[in-house]
Amino acid sequence: MSGLAFTSFLNLQVIIGLVLYVVSPITHAAMANFAAAMKDPVLRFYAVEHGTGMILAAVIAQVGYSISKRTTTDGTKFMRAAISYSIAVLIIIASIPWPFFKYGRALFPGFGG
Repeated sequence: MSGLAFTSFLNLQVIIGLVLYVVSPITHAAMANFAAAMKDPVLRFYAVEHGTGMILAAVIAQVGYSISKRTTTDGTKFMRAAISYSIAVLIIIASIPWPFFKYGRALFPGFGG
């Protein structure tokens, strides 16, 4: 049940992120001159790396959920789920624009950050 909740919320977050990606001024700036954006680490992160990492994490979590759901033994089921969800979470953590990176943002922008 928790695996279903994790993958469902992750899929919802990806959908919201894709909508924001389409309307983002950063994305529009990157798409205006994509070759130049690939040379700029900040634009490249937001135009390519962040979205790719998040979608990859959602795919890995979904595949892990599907595989673990079809496994017959409990030990194997939980191990496969734990491995795939852990990989997905690590990719998500690596794809967040943390404030201490060059391309970072404040964690809570509306609260003095």
